[in-house]
Amino acid sequence: MKENIPRILHISPTWLPLTQTWLYNQVNQLQKQMPYISVGCEKIENSMNFPIQNLYCFRDQNQLTRKIDERIRKIGLRKHLDFYVKIGKKQKTNIIHSHFGNIGWKNIGISEKLNVRHIVTFYGRDVNHLPVAHPRWKIRYKELFKKADLFLCEGPYMANSLLNLGCPKDKIEILRLGVNISDLTYRPRIIHPDKPIKILIAASFKEKKGIPYAIDAIGLLSRKYKIELTIIGDAPELDKEKLKIIKAIHDNNLTKKTKFLGYVSHSEMLQESYKHQLFVQPSITANDGDTEGGAPVSIIEMLASGMPVISTKHCDIPDIVPQELNHLLAPEKDTEKLYQCMEHLINMHENIIDICDISRAYIEKRHNIVSQTTKLQNIYDNICR
Repeated sequence: MKENIPRILHISPTWLPLTQTWLYNQVNQLQKQMPYISVGCEKIENSMNFPIQNLYCFRDQNQLTRKIDERIRKIGLRKHLDFYVKIGKKQKTNIIHSHFGNIGWKNIGISEKLNVRHIVTFYGRDVNHLPVAHPRWKIRYKELFKKADLFLCEGPYMANSLLNLGCPKDKIEILRLGVNISDLTYRPRIIHPDKPIKILIAASFKEKKGIPYAIDAIGLLSRKYKIELTIIGDAPELDKEKLKIIKAIHDNNLTKKTKFLGYVSHSEMLQESYKHQLFVQPSITANDGDTEGGAPVSIIEMLASGMPVISTKHCDIPDIVPQELNHLLAPEKDTEKLYQCMEHLINMHENIIDICDISRAYIEKRHNIVSQTTKLQNIYDNICR
């Protein structure tokens, strides 16, 4: 008789980049709520920041085993790591959960060899950038959509993107990103127009984050208000986007008003956020087609913590912001409108606590890590039946 208890092997190439706290939240909570959750990866980074149980790393294999597997994949005999098949057998896995669509395609052979269910979560670059920049992924995804059992995404925009790529509607399910509400102290920020307004930008220095547009808008705002800007994030010294950000700071006379903190841990970022009154994240569609896919989890966390957010009508961002606050979202790449949204919020300073209360309640209802993990647990249970 077939066992119906879900035994999940999560697969992600790296465990775990500092920018993927949302994945840690999900797997960590799953391990609290379910007994058989394992993680497979090719390499490990930031292990102190993201401790997890049942973590198996390909690079822990002996050198000969690694070289043989890498050679087999290089000459095209198979796409997947046979290492994952061995882990799946050892753990008696009955569901493979691949993170990122391109990784899901590579893992088709794993689910076939193990004869198990296959769930794939798409996140952004995999659904919008890859098929545009490399059309072969349209063909590869058709194979994936046919062979995998279920596809998860963050919101309705990404779900529609999957539909447009040819994914059957009955194989798509929305699973919103969850945050640890209990870890996010609710502290409504108060804005006083006659005092310095402390603004935070926290994002990787990628074109899709739209940081130069935020800086230009803040530059306009600084002509009427006292501004203090903090930027968390970084890139290599000669990175094109980093140079654009530095130039925007200079062109808007914000050099003396801006503090760069570089990359910091997730906990340090949250701690720093409580020193600020406004979070700005104007995501855009990059020239190469890269997008958020869904929405930045940083916006969800800031809203939950009591920080007002100014952002854009990009991908699923309108879905994570309360509908009554969507007027604080600007069109993409519209510096003037971003500025107007910020000024509008400042003019509403007497109602700022109401705005923060609405946001907190909205995030508690839709993005609580416990409730979203329970939904994922139900998905696993149903697919095992």
